[in-house]
Amino acid sequence: MGRRWWGLIVPAVAVALMSGAVRADEVTMGAEVALTGPMASFVGPNMRAAFEVAVDRINRLHLAGDNTVKLVTEDVASDKSQVIAVTTKLANVDKVDVIVGPATTVLGAAAAPVANSLETPIITIAYATELVKPYPFGYRAYMRAAASSKSIAAFALDHLKVKTAVLVYDRGNDASKTIDDDLRARLMQGGVKILADEGVQQGDTNFGPLATKIVALNPDMLFMATTPEVGANVVVQSRQAGLADTTKLVGIGNLASPAYSKTGGQAVWGTYYTSDYFVGLPTEENQAFVEAYRQKMQVEPDVFAAGAYTAAMLAAHGVKGAGPHPDRDKIRAAIADTKDFPTVLGTGKLTIDQDRETNYDLAMLQLVNGKSELAK
Repeated sequence: MGRRWWGLIVPAVAVALMSGAVRADEVTMGAEVALTGPMASFVGPNMRAAFEVAVDRINRLHLAGDNTVKLVTEDVASDKSQVIAVTTKLANVDKVDVIVGPATTVLGAAAAPVANSLETPIITIAYATELVKPYPFGYRAYMRAAASSKSIAAFALDHLKVKTAVLVYDRGNDASKTIDDDLRARLMQGGVKILADEGVQQGDTNFGPLATKIVALNPDMLFMATTPEVGANVVVQSRQAGLADTTKLVGIGNLASPAYSKTGGQAVWGTYYTSDYFVGLPTEENQAFVEAYRQKMQVEPDVFAAGAYTAAMLAAHGVKGAGPHPDRDKIRAAIADTKDFPTVLGTGKLTIDQDRETNYDLAMLQLVNGKSELAK
């Protein structure tokens, strides 16, 4: 009798131990990616590839501690309603431990409150402080929007010596508006005359009237806080309308995307922009990322791919810091403790401050003959 019971107990214990190991060791990361809709062309496949590259590296190098990370990717279709549905599904149906994405403040503003209400940590690929401050479970891969305007203002005043400027921003994007407002104030404080401050809409393609106005004003600087394709179209149509070669083109980090130079061609060469990401950053972390991404996509990663990679790495860092049997709240708390974390963004070190804000040093780049270089 005793032997029969032992024969039953041993397999049962083994199954229980195996089941417990699976629950303890496998952590699910939900990725929100715009694979269809207007954002797909500049944030879709590149972000998905970056998430996959990151998870492969995380699991190979055990960067999530003893845990194995499973990636679940969902298409948010560049649509806020779809973002809400996907975020709810990931948290309630897939039971993910952490969400990475979506990209842009527009979509992030739809995802963050939902994830927070479901007590699921989320790391968006966006700039707006509003995605973090009201939501204890919310983080961003990128720095706050105002960091860009500070760097741009200093460069415009000290290096470019501009006296007049036209500003163009995406009126449907809170981060774009924040950058625009802060930059305008900093430039005016430095003695720059703002000739016009124009809002455009994502998806717009006809900028003829705006281009005519810009050319007539003849500014020293044309600044763009827009998506890559919109910014490129503004420049191209302004060139066609007769924009002077002396007008300096300046923009936010979005313009580092290949979509900007692909859409604008030689018309956008010479553009200056802050960079959350520079593919030539000579750190071990970035070199490993670039090599793996090139092998997967046959092209170099852009700022959105770098943001996605960073979000996944931060999530894994939170999983590791959560200790044995990580859960959502432990992961959330561990992400908040990130200090001097090796990253591909900025100059290579990332810290989350006491307000859960992401911090790193930005670089200023210039598009020279179709390629980004450190600005001179």
